[in-house]
Amino acid sequence: MTELSFALEIARTSECARLAREAILDGLPESERRDSLESIASELVTNAFMHGAGPITMTVTSDGDALHIDVSSHVHDSGIALIAGKISSDSEHGRGLALVELLSESWEYSVKDSVLTVSATVI
Repeated sequence: MTELSFALEIARTSECARLAREAILDGLPESERRDSLESIASELVTNAFMHGAGPITMTVTSDGDALHIDVSSHVHDSGIALIAGKISSDSEHGRGLALVELLSESWEYSVKDSVLTVSATVI
């Protein structure tokens, strides 16, 4: 894959996950990795919409065979701790980070100046 990089500021609306998926589909060639990244983008942007504030920024880059995604938004609690927890089959919430963990090679998060950035890598 040729190297690529794009960033998108996504409007904080109920359509933000769809906009993130469309950007992945438009910006990357068809592949299983693109499908995984599309799902990861949807989950991370949805979490930013539900739990964050202010603008949502999504950045996608490639590095050789790896695809990287970063999703950032402001948070009210700079001491936030994200954990991909175990969920029960009847849970209505909590599947997002578990899905990110399942689909990615690795994921991590950081908080700087009240901006939470969640990053994931797909190989």
